[in-house]
Amino acid sequence: MALVPGLSFVIAFFFLRGALYSVSMPLRQQLGMEFIVARERATTAGLTHMAFDLGGGAGALLIGFLVTGADFVPAFGTAAVILIIPAVLYYVFFLKMEQARAAVPTPGMVRTS
Repeated sequence: MALVPGLSFVIAFFFLRGALYSVSMPLRQQLGMEFIVARERATTAGLTHMAFDLGGGAGALLIGFLVTGADFVPAFGTAAVILIIPAVLYYVFFLKMEQARAAVPTPGMVRTS
């Protein structure tokens, strides 16, 4: 967003980011609950929300320092890097998971390869 030439692009990317965040939270919660036993789901949900809120608070503090010391370019650049890192980690995690799942034959299925 910091490097686009016009305000209309910034506004479009802002709404796109908001929409993707709105979609990602339920997906993240569903994936988290899928791997947790039923007895520990409430604790996990509470810890997940706490971590999310702590991250938001720390991010607001960091962005305050970045914007005060410079303009918005370093702030948006830092945000982009912070968003790319977990996206890559999610991809790597689920790629390994899918490869492991593909290696285990499903009962009743005949492997053709």
